[in-house]
Amino acid sequence: MNNKKKPRYINVTLNIEEKEYIDNFKKYDKGILIFEPTHTNWFIVKLPEEVNIPAWQVSSIKLPNYKLGSWEDTEIEFYDLINHDGTTTSKNIYNNLLSKKDFKVEVLLLDNTGYVLQTYEIEIGYTSLIDFDKLDYNSDERIKTKVSFRTITFKII
Repeated sequence: MNNKKKPRYINVTLNIEEKEYIDNFKKYDKGILIFEPTHTNWFIVKLPEEVNIPAWQVSSIKLPNYKLGSWEDTEIEFYDLINHDGTTTSKNIYNNLLSKKDFKVEVLLLDNTGYVLQTYEIEIGYTSLIDFDKLDYNSDERIKTKVSFRTITFKII
């Protein structure tokens, strides 16, 4: 008697779009198609160099929503850090972002290996709000500066 178990397969009928998608998706592990969700903490924000705020000082970004025919504001939150030259992030924001108009921000969405999955290109018109956070003797939280930008266009590249 043969005690070897036969592998079990599930017969699935796919529509043409699903089949093309799977055929184009070449990432397999032991014959099983692998899917991985994107994560909200795997990103890099690239600001213009003259702003003098490196990507690692960005804490979070809220990408713009499209509503009633226009883009809503893009919001970026920065860690307020003391830089090597003695300036702080909030001072660089005040000196370099407050008056800056018509520039582009790139957001790179990454996978778990650092590979760029897609790039968001955001065209900024001007800075619409700066929130320098709250100082509080009863807290030991890091200071963060929140900045809202008027979004002109948003593209996924």
